[in-house]
Amino acid sequence: MRIACGVVCLTVATMCAVAHAADAPSTSAPQTNPTPNLSAPATTTSATATSKGASPAAPAPNAPTASAPPAAANGKPPTAKSNDVPNAIDAMVPSTHDGATPTPAVVAPNEDMGNRMTHAILLLKSHEYADAESQLQVIVTDLEHQTSRYDPSLVTPYTLLGDALNGEGKYKEALRAYEQAQHIARVTEGLHTPTQVDLIYREAATLEAEGQVDKANDRMEYAYDTLTRAYGPFSPSILPGLYKLAAWYEHSSNIFAARGLYERAVQIVARTSSELDPAMVPALRGLAATYRDERFPPNEPYDPRQAQNQALLGSSAMPSVGEPPGIVVNRFGPGEAALIQVVKITQANPDAKPMDLVIAELDLGDWYLLFDKANRATPVYVHARQLMRTKAELSDEQIEAYFKPTVLYRPIPDGPPAPPPALRTNPTEGHVEVSFTVNDDGGIGELKTVSSEPDGMMDIKVRRGMRAARYRPRFAGDIPIAAANQVYRHTFVYYPQNQTPEAKAGQKSDGTKAAPEAPDDAPATPNSAG
Repeated sequence: MRIACGVVCLTVATMCAVAHAADAPSTSAPQTNPTPNLSAPATTTSATATSKGASPAAPAPNAPTASAPPAAANGKPPTAKSNDVPNAIDAMVPSTHDGATPTPAVVAPNEDMGNRMTHAILLLKSHEYADAESQLQVIVTDLEHQTSRYDPSLVTPYTLLGDALNGEGKYKEALRAYEQAQHIARVTEGLHTPTQVDLIYREAATLEAEGQVDKANDRMEYAYDTLTRAYGPFSPSILPGLYKLAAWYEHSSNIFAARGLYERAVQIVARTSSELDPAMVPALRGLAATYRDERFPPNEPYDPRQAQNQALLGSSAMPSVGEPPGIVVNRFGPGEAALIQVVKITQANPDAKPMDLVIAELDLGDWYLLFDKANRATPVYVHARQLMRTKAELSDEQIEAYFKPTVLYRPIPDGPPAPPPALRTNPTEGHVEVSFTVNDDGGIGELKTVSSEPDGMMDIKVRRGMRAARYRPRFAGDIPIAAANQVYRHTFVYYPQNQTPEAKAGQKSDGTKAAPEAPDDAPATPNSAG
């Protein structure tokens, strides 16, 4: 029994001694550990120390690599030749001065990635889209290998990658990047997360640039629907998205849908505060804008006879909230009421600046002038000028900059008919330049054609639009005055090789003569206020 116990004790002691000798550094002969393969590719991401016994991570496929010089004879990594440009291996395993075994440096990967993202953002801001795309592609690849394909940290790089591709005109690729970012946001935060709304707006802008206006409209509406799902239909949190969709509707000439949204905004603000809350101002101004655009469409002159026929026959346009079927062209009263309320809110707002009230009064004066109520517009303009001088402390030159005269409405005429896309070669810029006088009531007089190229192609359309234009008049003291020798130049694109001899002669394609142009002294189209 004693012999067996002694053998066991001797065996344990021997094993401990062997283990201690294995851990102790050798002083006589160098270790015969195999030399590491320094020529293996190293990823550009920062290395981190691995735990004892763990296998080192393999380099990410398709990631950028850096070649290192061969190892020195003593098995230590070589020292960089320049401290300014170290090689990849030295950056990961710094050398030591005391000859001890070097310890791998621990560099925070987030810090390195943040620097690369910042550089990519700077490239985007300087419109260097191709370079930004290349860098962001690498960032996305690195992050996918470090994390996963659906890690939340990929949302921002994919979004910026879409911006870079958009800047290069690669719209389909940009849409794919935005869709991937949106998909990751949905996977991590839920199908209806409001964080995806900004991405949806980017998709809509890209689709519009591609000419897919209907799909862009769908995305804008989906963004608003996402916000209402997240916050509720009457939450103040949806107001920024509501205004964005309303502006889109105005941009796409869907003024009745825009009006319904602005009315919803008025209801939302009224539920949580008073009628004098400054938050009401954007909604009221938007309402007035829809009434103005209904009465004064931006792309064609106002024709009272056509408007009367539309009112008699009805309209296929979608009526806004509270409106009976049919179109009501002359909406002077509701727009006036909205702008008067803006003035009252601004007057009651202790935080309003003097120019805030000035702008509110100028908007109201412009409304009166557009609807041919110059006798009501003039005192509003005079009071606004007094505020500029006494409250805002503007100089006479600064005040006159608001009355130089200033265009309030000038319809944009349609360009000349374009041939089929296959025949649209050699596009050329044409122009029509006219001179005119802005009368003291904001109307147009003494309209004359100064130059036209090609002669007669767009003269009639431009002159017809100018007769319907309205301007804020010039003032001399407190009195509006006429301003002569005003000039407007309209440019357009046409295709000269497709112009027929009949068109050059001022004839229609069917051989009949074009309608004669009205004389220069013809009165402007009246805009009665009804």
